[in-house]
Amino acid sequence: MRKVNKGWMPTKVDVDRLEQTFAIPAEGTVIALTAIAGVIGVAVRTHRFNTVVNTWRKKLFREHNMLSVGDGEGNIRFANPKERIEYASRKIVSGRRQIGRAIAVAYTTDANRLTANCQATRDQIIGMTEAKLRLAVKVMK
Repeated sequence: MRKVNKGWMPTKVDVDRLEQTFAIPAEGTVIALTAIAGVIGVAVRTHRFNTVVNTWRKKLFREHNMLSVGDGEGNIRFANPKERIEYASRKIVSGRRQIGRAIAVAYTTDANRLTANCQATRDQIIGMTEAKLRLAVKVMK
């Protein structure tokens, strides 16, 4: 039985199990989520499963520069250089969309109803962010 600390269970024990079982996966290695669930003894897609797997994946990236991506078939694949750039590109596009939405919210907010501090923040979001995005788009071309 696992020891529970203040309502939570540490992930280290299960992450260590995954490291012992799968070592440091090579690029292109595919690991089924069901295999991971078998190693840590919890059902796939449960909160505990997601917590442990996310911790393991982050540790692999942080300590070994191994980026893991889902393959759409219930597996984790360790990305090759092309897949890493595709992943980075998707994140940038998504981030630019989110920034654009945030600017739109700030822009359409009635400045007359804001405190002076909030007005300054609004102006900064609209002005500085738009300039940085224009510069980023020029650099990426």
